[in-house]
Amino acid sequence: MLSKNTYLIGTVREMIEKLSEDKLKALSVTGDTIVEANAGTGKTKLIVEKLISLIETGYRIDEIALITFTEAAAGELKERVKKRIQEETRKGKKQFEEAILYFPSAPISTIHAFCYDILKRFGFRYGYFDIDCELLTEIEAENFLEEAIFEVIEKTDTDSLKRIIRKISTDYISGLNTLVNFIKESIKHRTRYAVFQDNFSAETMFENVKTFFDAITDGNGFQFTEPIIKRYKIERKLADEILAILLKCYQTYEGIKKRHKKAGYNDLLEITYRMLLNSENAREEVAQTFKYIIVDEFQDTDPFQWKILKLLKKTSNPPSLFIVGDPKQSIYRFRSADVSIWNEASQQMKNRCFLTKNFRSGKNLLSFFNEVFDKVYNKTERKLDIELLFHPFEGNLPGGEVISVEFKREEEFIEKALALTLERSKTKKIGVIGRTRSSLAGFEKVLRENGIVFSVIGSNPFSTTGVEETLYLLKWLKDKNDLKSLFFFLSSRFCGLNHHEALSFIKKGTTGDEKKDKSLKELLEKIEEIRNLKDREPHTVLINRVLQHTAFADMLFILDKESYFSILELIKEIARFEAENAVPFDRMVEFVEELKNSKDSGSTITSEEKNGYFLMTIHGSKGLQFDDVILLPWKRRPSASNFCFTSIGFGIKLFHEKRKEKDEIKKFEASPFFYMLRKVDEYFDYLESKNLVYVSMTRAIERIILGFNPSKRNGKIPYGMNLDFLKELIEKYKIKQIPDKNQKTAEDKISLSTIPEKEIKPIKVIRPSTENIEISRQKESTPETAAPEGMSPTEYGTIVHLLCEAFVNGANREDAISFATAHLTKPPVGLIEKLTAAYDFLNETLSFLQNAKAEIDVKHFENNTFYSGRIDILLETDKGVEVWDVKTGFFKESLFNHYKEQLNFYKKILESAGKKVTSMKLLYIDERKVIKIQ
Repeated sequence: MLSKNTYLIGTVREMIEKLSEDKLKALSVTGDTIVEANAGTGKTKLIVEKLISLIETGYRIDEIALITFTEAAAGELKERVKKRIQEETRKGKKQFEEAILYFPSAPISTIHAFCYDILKRFGFRYGYFDIDCELLTEIEAENFLEEAIFEVIEKTDTDSLKRIIRKISTDYISGLNTLVNFIKESIKHRTRYAVFQDNFSAETMFENVKTFFDAITDGNGFQFTEPIIKRYKIERKLADEILAILLKCYQTYEGIKKRHKKAGYNDLLEITYRMLLNSENAREEVAQTFKYIIVDEFQDTDPFQWKILKLLKKTSNPPSLFIVGDPKQSIYRFRSADVSIWNEASQQMKNRCFLTKNFRSGKNLLSFFNEVFDKVYNKTERKLDIELLFHPFEGNLPGGEVISVEFKREEEFIEKALALTLERSKTKKIGVIGRTRSSLAGFEKVLRENGIVFSVIGSNPFSTTGVEETLYLLKWLKDKNDLKSLFFFLSSRFCGLNHHEALSFIKKGTTGDEKKDKSLKELLEKIEEIRNLKDREPHTVLINRVLQHTAFADMLFILDKESYFSILELIKEIARFEAENAVPFDRMVEFVEELKNSKDSGSTITSEEKNGYFLMTIHGSKGLQFDDVILLPWKRRPSASNFCFTSIGFGIKLFHEKRKEKDEIKKFEASPFFYMLRKVDEYFDYLESKNLVYVSMTRAIERIILGFNPSKRNGKIPYGMNLDFLKELIEKYKIKQIPDKNQKTAEDKISLSTIPEKEIKPIKVIRPSTENIEISRQKESTPETAAPEGMSPTEYGTIVHLLCEAFVNGANREDAISFATAHLTKPPVGLIEKLTAAYDFLNETLSFLQNAKAEIDVKHFENNTFYSGRIDILLETDKGVEVWDVKTGFFKESLFNHYKEQLNFYKKILESAGKKVTSMKLLYIDERKVIKIQ
């Protein structure tokens, strides 16, 4: 429920926004206009009102193209425009009554949809678009690309190919994969990458990179001697050879698409551009159709999209342009969004307006932002003409608070940030923003362990290494002759072979290691049994069999939590898909591939979600706002790759430099062009890091929580690159005392790690949950299993553990059963009855366990061995701690020693952490029996 203060602030916002002079000015100008809108200044409202004003002055709505860069943004704009037209219609204005009739055909869309509309209207008539042409799916695009690339590689001279690949990597397979990925990325996103821009060649690339490099280094200390020139020429020759392969792959790919009458999203841009460039009649006709073009988020424009707009201006009666964006929110350089386009457009527009009045953040926050970004943008050395200026925020909303937290370890920052926001999260939205998806893992882990509900926003949860590895296995299960998928499965963490071993096993049936061969053949035999069950049992059951037998999920839980949770989400998604679509296994594999490649699989915030924690990357936070923002420390290290490709070019390191080499001149001498390319790319990263700080900070409405680490050498702040001059400013807001009423302190928690996790070297991993094959098979064949019919003992055991976890955390019976069975589409007959009886037994007999903790991660490092596991229930008493292990099924002497060993394993770790273990117990939930080990 909204507080009175929240309501008042909302009312003040509306009053101020109605009087906004900068918006009135932007609406009143005529002719081509570019509007630079600071974050939170209401640019969406401006765009909607601009379109409304155009209708009022006589434009039909189907004559106004409103272009943005995501489908979600286009959908939101369409809804807001429709609502405003309806408001004006109720006032009796005739032009808006007409607008309602034309609204279904209103060109409010992404740039790709805009081009598709143009091609459907004019492309066929002018011979640029086949009326039978269909859009490529992502899977089709991937398959066509692979077909084209491997067709070209097979025809490429072997010695030439080897020479190129050996320059990329000493591992031939790794080098080949790098080259293939470079070709794929370049072709799939060719409107973004420099290699497909006008007049691109190795020569122009080398000239451009050197020009940039000279500008950022002032030419100091980097002299082109004869040996350096020789190496420079070698790099140039290699670049020519790679370009030749790339262009052959592109031509082959185009031919395959043409044979199949298919076109991809980037084809829509390319074909539209060619038609407008080569056909004056088409250009004139399109310009007459769209008399006014409004472009939102213009800072995200890539060079190809801008060329299309410029062509439409070269007509006898060109459309007017109204461009809106914030160049300081240009954070898509990895997609070749080019902020220099903003500067070019600014010089060509008749009018330039600025929106600086902020309707989002309290005035204290705005003062902080103004001080920070004045230093970041205006007070730093400007070496290139693409560097931006900051125009200060204005605003009168009350309040705003900056909180700076001192920390030495990331875990400490998470603890403090959680303590500062936990109580507020009950009524407010708390945005937790990280540089990358993986940087959110620590915060996500703490929330999960404490049973705190949260949402992950704006990222594809299936775009993880674990899902990719699982997909290779599924593709091989789908087609036994798919040797490529088999190769990647063997070299994944499922099997752990290196590339040479995987190739050897495929070709010769051996890795050269007898012990490794034996276990691998046993694994493949079991997978072959599972393959024979395809389409004979639910797909989720089959996948669970694979994960259970390989212990892949157990391994991910210890080493890669992000992949572990993505696998769980994947199984839930497959179960939903399977319940709604009776499709064969092969189609299910395609569905998984679509999920992995999807760009919009993340959650979004709805208006109903008024409170709680929302985790997201900086890119996922764009366009959102939160009462509190927690800005997590960044962990971005410079690339150590021997091969890189960027929006400005690509390069290969010729001679391996020593890992600890600090002499920049020697690095330059070793591979001059590669060195220059990487330095230029790092400088562009530095410029973009300013924008990343700007975007992430300006999401805050009431409070922002930052961190600084005084123990870091030279007092580095954990945000951005080369922005350490902000340390003193951030330190000014240091909080002296962290609340501890709603969050347990570090002293209250059990320390279960004897050394910091970052120092652990997992030379050998021992997991107590990983049972040997004999034990697993014995359990599967046990006639006295308690699992309901149609459910494996392992799956049943997982559900019972979830039930116990919910019980320990204080859930009532209904909620506990719901929590335990949430991933099941349709629980088997008898399962709910069993869970009900189990809960009642716990509640009536072992209610004291609700003072315990459930599912506790433990780890220990000793003698080059990393021990890791998870305790089901840990009960603290006055005398020490009790360890409880939950078991399903019935007591068996043959398994008892194994369970006893497992409990002693936990005891060893706890005692290493200084805890006294007073008791260890096995809880047989189905037998209603507790066996005390100690």
